[in-house]
Amino acid sequence: MELSVQEYQYLVSEITRETGAKRDGSGKNLIVPRCPFCGKSGGKFGIYIGKATAHRRPFMAHCFSCGASTRTLEQLLAAIGRMDLMVLQTADIAAPLNLHLLEKDEAEEIDDELVLVSNSSSGWSPTQSIYIFSPGIRSTGIDVFEVP
Repeated sequence: MELSVQEYQYLVSEITRETGAKRDGSGKNLIVPRCPFCGKSGGKFGIYIGKATAHRRPFMAHCFSCGASTRTLEQLLAAIGRMDLMVLQTADIAAPLNLHLLEKDEAEEIDDELVLVSNSSSGWSPTQSIYIFSPGIRSTGIDVFEVP
């Protein structure tokens, strides 16, 4: 799973704060003052935070005193006791989509058929309304359809 830049920076800052680590001269490693495995101090535990290469992945760690290593972010977070920082995958892009919008609707059909009607007996004539003629309706079309 690929981490976004924001997730990566957040993890680095939280791991740095949790372990009291400092960056080395190249900025690709965090030097931790105390090893989470053997407890020895002296900066012998290092966490790689650089870009992935053929032999290194981000968040790989190694203690040069006791020889303990982690190869994944999950192993590192378990070692420092911060599994709450583990980034979880929330969506699987390769999963098939179940689109309900593409299925046939089983709803009732709406009767929207136009029917011919006779002129209204209420006394109001749509041909006398200026508002109706403003959008370009002609008097020949008004009498054909029912006007509410």
